Amino acid sequence: MAFKIERTNSRLEQVDIAAPNFSTGEAAFRAAMDNVTKFITDHWDAEGGVANRNGPMNNLKFKIYINRRPGVAEINLRYDYLFGAPEVHETNNIFWRIIEI
Repeated sequence: MAFKIERTNSRLEQVDIAAPNFSTGEAAFRAAMDNVTKFITDHWDAEGGVANRNGPMNNLKFKIYINRRPGVAEINLRYDYLFGAPEVHETNNIFWRIIEI
């Protein structure tokens, strides 16, 4: 069996499937966890504390929910931000799901 990481950004309505294949679901899950961490630190480094669809302001929270059980491996990164004019409170969810191919 081979596994891939599928990332879905709810607010942007984007679905991306990572290029590499993983020989185990565990290897794919650990790579997804690394990608979540990179996503957060990239937002902190590149956005300069600004809230947008890529993440919250520096003084707000990223929330991570992990669903890891037999047959299911999913990470949900959730955050709130203000968007638009006038500013409206929005919530985004990004899911990293391990899929079997």
